[in-house]
Amino acid sequence: MKKIIGGCAVLLFLLWLVPPYQVVAEGINRTDAAISFEETQKENKGKLPSTYVPKVNTSTSRGQLPFTGELVQSFIFLLAIIEGLIVCLCIFSFKKIYHSKKGGEAE
Repeated sequence: MKKIIGGCAVLLFLLWLVPPYQVVAEGINRTDAAISFEETQKENKGKLPSTYVPKVNTSTSRGQLPFTGELVQSFIFLLAIIEGLIVCLCIFSFKKIYHSKKGGEAE
């Protein structure tokens, strides 16, 4: 029972390590844009703002789908975790079968 709890703890630790890799992939696409407040805005406080005309080539990351490389990376991590889980379960099952055929108690 302690081995199962330990295995679950290791699995949770591995799942905890996966998101930092995805954050690094998202950080590559970020720009160094900043907001600045100019003094001229304080002077024109009583005037009506001019009509806002957006630029044609504006692009934001909001609503943007992930790139193919990010999807493949996430899928590979998912497969690696599932494979590790299957291997651990198989080892545990084979040990149990081996001990039962040998005549001893399974741990």
